[in-house]
Amino acid sequence: MTNQKFNLSYQPVDTESVKPLVKLYREVFSTPPWNEAWVCSNERCGRNYGGAEACQDDLCKKCGAPLREYYPPDRLGQEIIEISGRTGFRIATLLNEGDLSGFWYGWRGTLEEINRQKLALAPQELAAMEERLARADRRRSWLYLAEFGIKPELRGRGYGKELFTYGMRSATAENIIARTTPSSPAYYINRQNRIDTVWNYTDGSGRVIMARPYIIGEDDFPGCR
Repeated sequence: MTNQKFNLSYQPVDTESVKPLVKLYREVFSTPPWNEAWVCSNERCGRNYGGAEACQDDLCKKCGAPLREYYPPDRLGQEIIEISGRTGFRIATLLNEGDLSGFWYGWRGTLEEINRQKLALAPQELAAMEERLARADRRRSWLYLAEFGIKPELRGRGYGKELFTYGMRSATAENIIARTTPSSPAYYINRQNRIDTVWNYTDGSGRVIMARPYIIGEDDFPGCR
């Protein structure tokens, strides 16, 4: 890119600024490995389709039911606006020639709050995971890394890693936690930043929880040891 610019904001997203974010979010997650452009309307089927695989007029190739948008723009916009009002929200963005080309955002909370909002572990599972994080400074909250994406045509050029590193400068003295899958680009960038797997879901989704607890007395980028 010839004219790239990174920004970091702690301000809530409004109804105007959310529009380009929604557009890019839908573009990012409609491509592999997510393929979340369309989803079968039959909840017992629930098959996903990428933007290159199907369109709104198509029927599910598995069960024949109509398809619906995976991320309806209005609903997604309202969800992002709600998230941006949470404690410790921050968003890093990458602009190319003035166009939004990447995003990284998250919010802060206790493990119990983040579990209710996103992780969805059973109480006994949450307790078991907390045991693995016992060395973390319990007085601190956790920064949940919610979403991270780069325009599909810009992937593989190092811009995602650069944006992630830029956003993480705001979190050098915080406990970090994220949910992802090993097939996601975020998984490998997390590992490069010493954010390690601490929990594997057993629901068949392949998802994992990754964490990097902040440990007093160690360097600014402690690993989960």
